[in-house]
Amino acid sequence: MTIDKSEGNCDIDCTGGGDSGVAVCGGVGAYSIYDADVYGISDWTDWFDTDDPDDGDGWDRELISTHQSSFSWICSEPTDIECQTKDRVPYDVRNQTLHDACTLDDGLSCSNEELGIWVNVTYNVTSYEIVNVVTSENETDLVCNLVPVTAAPPEDNNGTTVQTTTAATSDNITESSVTPTPLMALKCTNVTNEIVVTTPVNTSYIEGHLKTINIPGSCDDYEVRYLCEREDGAHLGCYEDTEAVSLSSSSLPSLTVSNCKMHCSSGGYRLAAIKSVAGTCSCANSLSSIPIDYQQCGISCSDGLPCGGTNHKSIYLTECNGNFGVQKSAMEGTKLHNNDGSDEYGTWYDSFYGNDVTLNMYNYSNADAQMDLVLKISLTDERTVNAIETKGMYVFGEEIDAGVNSFYLGYQHDGNDEEKFYQEYGTEQAYVFTMSDLSGTTTHQLSHSISAKFLYIHVLTYDYYPGIKLDFIGCASS
Repeated sequence: MTIDKSEGNCDIDCTGGGDSGVAVCGGVGAYSIYDADVYGISDWTDWFDTDDPDDGDGWDRELISTHQSSFSWICSEPTDIECQTKDRVPYDVRNQTLHDACTLDDGLSCSNEELGIWVNVTYNVTSYEIVNVVTSENETDLVCNLVPVTAAPPEDNNGTTVQTTTAATSDNITESSVTPTPLMALKCTNVTNEIVVTTPVNTSYIEGHLKTINIPGSCDDYEVRYLCEREDGAHLGCYEDTEAVSLSSSSLPSLTVSNCKMHCSSGGYRLAAIKSVAGTCSCANSLSSIPIDYQQCGISCSDGLPCGGTNHKSIYLTECNGNFGVQKSAMEGTKLHNNDGSDEYGTWYDSFYGNDVTLNMYNYSNADAQMDLVLKISLTDERTVNAIETKGMYVFGEEIDAGVNSFYLGYQHDGNDEEKFYQEYGTEQAYVFTMSDLSGTTTHQLSHSISAKFLYIHVLTYDYYPGIKLDFIGCASS
């Protein structure tokens, strides 16, 4: 916002200062005028909170992709982002380590687990296993066997072996061939044997363990909002019924955001207010307060966009494409005359819808002279201009289409301030408007709107003879 004029008794400082020091806010019997572009500014959206860290997964994901998907009126390319807790504490004051730290690329996300601390924990575990227990025992058995018995020499009563002698005889001895059966005896002894027994046994034992565990932290519940440049169709928010100063209302056959915006835009209104409960589309050029919580406008139209609530309206910005219908009586321009200046001819301009469809140039001898011509258009009120419509004129007698084919656009707020020239953003030169077809209509769309009560056409070049018919497109008078 730049100051256009501050003169006379304008000596009162604005509350809160200004963009470059202290701004002037008029004075006694005087006022200061500023140039404000309704489309060249940005607005903050509502605060959005679509997730809660206590909902189950331990995350609070306030992501820009989720918000744009859920709320289609959020601009596609926000220029800034702000994040805070639900109790309105800025996110960076809380000093929590965030997974996504409030960026335009992602948004904000916080994890309870990531905020947690890791600790080592020792614990004992009772385990079981099957082991084989080996036992042994001795077993004694009586073992008996038959063994041959050898005859022992006789003993005397004292236990002394008695020697016997057999006398040899000379008698004939007959030898027998039969072997005598040996004598057998039963011999028994005790035999001890070791018996080994293996028995499976279920045994328990204690194991010591070390484990690292996470003790989760606690994320705050965050909310996010975005800064969006105003553009055609931008959703400005949810407002009370009394907030929109309604200038026109219509019950459309099909109440959609698109139809309501088109209806208001064609009527020259910059705001379209929809209340689907009542089935109304209202048009306005001003608001008296700030928006309320967007959730109060929770009713959607058939196109899925917010369409107000029980006692609230959803308000959208439009381009104000209403024709001003400027009449020739509101125009005043340089007079055409012949070379010696003795005769002045009729005007070389007309209303876009005027009846003066031809340009009578008899006795005019300055064809192609490229005179300096200026046309002043007086509007009833200061209005927002978004576009210009122009076309040339048919020259009676010469059977040609002639007219202005390039010009500058100047404007004033109230006629007392210095005239300014329309410039494209980022340039320091006045913008040159050119006509594409003198026999047809050329629509010159402004890249940014201007607010003015007086408009000026500074002719740069024209074909054959000057001539122009024009009208302006923008917002209706408030």
